[in-house]
Amino acid sequence: STASLMPGPLQAVYFATKAYVRSFTNAIADELRDTGVTVTNLMPGAIDTGFAKTANLDDTELFAHTVGPAIVARDAFEATMAGDMDVFSGITWFRKLQLKLIGLMPKKQLLKMIREMQETK
Repeated sequence: STASLMPGPLQAVYFATKAYVRSFTNAIADELRDTGVTVTNLMPGAIDTGFAKTANLDDTELFAHTVGPAIVARDAFEATMAGDMDVFSGITWFRKLQLKLIGLMPKKQLLKMIREMQETK
């Protein structure tokens, strides 16, 4: 999940768990680099599943633009077959740019932005 790249107010455990998965996946990918086995970390944006409704996030900016699960599955498969370590899927070019700039943002500004994205409208 793209949540793996940042802290997540209002969903702290979810975001932290995704960060663990990204770190673990990347480490395992490196450990297996000479074996012919690939490990790919999938970082999708908002996917049109039941998650948003279940998590009471369906009326948030975070889930304003979703993609279908088939698109994400295709991207994941293609990245895995290519041996990519990380793959983004279902996010706009602007969101990709934002994700790449996260490390440059002041922490308080980042936390404010993420919180606002997750608050109901």
